[in-house]
Amino acid sequence: MTSLADRFNAVCDKHLSENTRDGTNCCKNEVVLHHKDTLGYPLPAGIVVNVYDETGKVHRGVIDENGVSRHGVGPVVPTGGNPQVHCGEISWQLLREPSASPVISLHTNKKIEGIRRQLADKDETIIHYPSDGYVLIKAKARDEKNSVPSPNPKYQLSNPLTIEAHWQNGGYECHIDATYLPPPLTLNLRFNQQATSDVNNESINRLIRQINADGKVATLFIHGYNVSLGKTGNFPTFEDVNDTRSVNRNSPKVPYMFPMDSDSIQRPWLHYTDTELTALAKTELSQSLRHSNDLDNPHMAFIYKNIDARFNGKNALSWFPHLEYYLNLAASGKQNPDANLTAEDWEKYSRIVGVTWSGSVTPSNVFLRAEMYANEAGRELAKVLKLLIEAQIQINIITHSLGARVALAALNILGDFDGKKYDEKVDNLIMWEAAVADNAMTGHYTREKNALAMELFPFAHKAVKRMRILYSQHDGVLGRSVRSEDNYGVIGGAYSMKYSTLAGNSNALKDYYQQNLIAQEFEQIEKVKRQCRVHTGYKDSRACVNFDATPEGVRLRKEIKRLLEEEAQAVSADINLPLSYLKPWSHYRRFEIGSDYFEHITDVLTNLVLNNWSIDYKDMAVRPALGHQGNRLTVDGLWFNNKPLSEVQKKEWFDPFISDRTNKESENNPDKQFWFWDQSNYFISHSAMREFEFKIFDKQEPKVFPRIYRESYVNEIMNRIQENSSFGRYKNDKKK
Repeated sequence: MTSLADRFNAVCDKHLSENTRDGTNCCKNEVVLHHKDTLGYPLPAGIVVNVYDETGKVHRGVIDENGVSRHGVGPVVPTGGNPQVHCGEISWQLLREPSASPVISLHTNKKIEGIRRQLADKDETIIHYPSDGYVLIKAKARDEKNSVPSPNPKYQLSNPLTIEAHWQNGGYECHIDATYLPPPLTLNLRFNQQATSDVNNESINRLIRQINADGKVATLFIHGYNVSLGKTGNFPTFEDVNDTRSVNRNSPKVPYMFPMDSDSIQRPWLHYTDTELTALAKTELSQSLRHSNDLDNPHMAFIYKNIDARFNGKNALSWFPHLEYYLNLAASGKQNPDANLTAEDWEKYSRIVGVTWSGSVTPSNVFLRAEMYANEAGRELAKVLKLLIEAQIQINIITHSLGARVALAALNILGDFDGKKYDEKVDNLIMWEAAVADNAMTGHYTREKNALAMELFPFAHKAVKRMRILYSQHDGVLGRSVRSEDNYGVIGGAYSMKYSTLAGNSNALKDYYQQNLIAQEFEQIEKVKRQCRVHTGYKDSRACVNFDATPEGVRLRKEIKRLLEEEAQAVSADINLPLSYLKPWSHYRRFEIGSDYFEHITDVLTNLVLNNWSIDYKDMAVRPALGHQGNRLTVDGLWFNNKPLSEVQKKEWFDPFISDRTNKESENNPDKQFWFWDQSNYFISHSAMREFEFKIFDKQEPKVFPRIYRESYVNEIMNRIQENSSFGRYKNDKKK
């Protein structure tokens, strides 16, 4: 027996106008969308949803507290209703309209008055609209057995998922279950942001709830130095994907009657690959210039970069979707970065926690300022990690460049709790091109090549089960390389000169002492120095020749020591108490009076105050960067020219602590803690995990990024994570 809906659909088919895409009123219904993500949570209330029916009409609805939106509800008539949505295929879009309050990213670090912050970004607040990141991956009408997968979730705007909407169960309503990706997760540790403690508490609870539902595993990624906050990317529109000169808008292949504004649509929070960007760039080149869309076209590079910024976003907020996408691709077992995620893969797609911090400083060459900001960010990160650990969530951390300092600072704090409370609670720390000293994770504190008492994290190793270091001697930012694509490589890299006069020496430390007692002490010294310069007869006095030995100099040393010891006693018992004089060294949980590192900090601060915040040039030497040398000096005993270290050199460079935890007989030895992977054969830029994805700029043969993906993303990150942990819901699912 033919159903009522089938009879009406047959009538509609006979009365559909080919020119106007409009039909008779024979079959209309009310569409009820039930919106949930792949973790089972309903989408937030207040999101505006536009439904587009076959005639091109738009039917607006708003998601309620149960995750339901209703569309095509007409005025009530005696028969019980007047539905408005034409039967047939429909699609829908989530809008980025402020109908619901924007969501401020998790906030843990407030702007602190009294410290002169010198940052590139004046506003460092991340605001997500409630719809952002909820990308549609499948839908199913309630009376159908199977779901309809999205053709490609990344093209939901230009090629949307469509589904038949018709009467169900003899009524006028059509119920459809829509499934989306979970929302993005960001942890904002930047200074210049505005938020309240209520937002903070709500955000951390939401973070933990989502991670619990997504396998109870958090994978954090921390970006590096000189990365501004940036912005997220948009969906490509139909016009971006298709050459509209040859498209008839009355064609049923065109999803909308009028061009769509991508700025009004939700942000996808997804990454577009080189293949996709190249196709988009070719389309724009063909449309705008009427020229050949060949890759060799001189306009191609310019258009490509603009396309990248439009759809992948910029800076920190583009790093997170990038790493997230390729980690998911690796977790799904794909060996080729150009492979597509299947419908099943999209079902398991997991969000990483993107950690952003104030690493973009001014002037940009003052690396020390960024290092101290990284220490502060690490202290705040430690508080969040504590909450994750207490919620019994497994943790993996991946860092790039100076992001390694943020992670090591947090672990250094967690590793210094009594009773080993947080020992080995982080499954994996993977440091990619780490901009820290090659002995940063040692447990043996030393003053050698540690001019400001900031190079080492002596407790960090306790908090993590495994540390994996991916390094390259062709990273021209971190060290010398004539092969590197980085400009600094030919002069030995920028890292080795981080305390030089060119980099502002150590003057950035002065920012922390503008409005406290140390500032007053410094002013007294400056007063004496001015007298020495101005009064000729006074310049030979003991105060001018050796102020440090005068009664005033002795008093100053005692006063600085007193201030630091008083603060150390006050803050060491509670990580939540704010630091003042000790803030540049925020990477320590407590400051044990008499310990090697605390006495070193005291001497460093005193000497800087006495010497106009400058390091003597003889003390500017630092060890090479971990991301450039790996374990060559500390473990393998190899000098820069690959010759073995002499016995004298070994005393200077070899680190028995790191060596003891690296050189184990078996990779599966439970006492082995440090792993090193040399990427020098293929990793020829400091940020090659991103830069060489773009084939039109990659002049190497063979192409660089496929090897980076296969060897670094898959083999040395994802496979290693899955050995003792998991990635989202990909629990030990290593598909080779």
